[in-house]
Amino acid sequence: VTKASAGLEEMLGVKLFDRHAHGVEPTAHGLSLAPRAVAVFEELTAERTTSAAQAAASVRAEGLTIAADVEAITQRWARGELSTQQMRDLVRARYTAP
Repeated sequence: VTKASAGLEEMLGVKLFDRHAHGVEPTAHGLSLAPRAVAVFEELTAERTTSAAQAAASVRAEGLTIAADVEAITQRWARGELSTQQMRDLVRARYTAP
């Protein structure tokens, strides 16, 4: 988080946090950015939920039941860790394994 916030400060050219020995406090710039940051986080969370539902629907469209390990695969896909083809291949392999 520290590297990410420092990178954001560098990109924006403003200081977002005052760092102290006992923690951090947002600056005026940090406070002004906070509402948009929360909105973006909420948008991404909603998109992830939608993506996971789409992944589950894709698995069901293959005529498969969603087991716990398959749910884990679809969650990886929803986080962008797997392509759609990789997700489908892993799920198919799970059901065709000896």
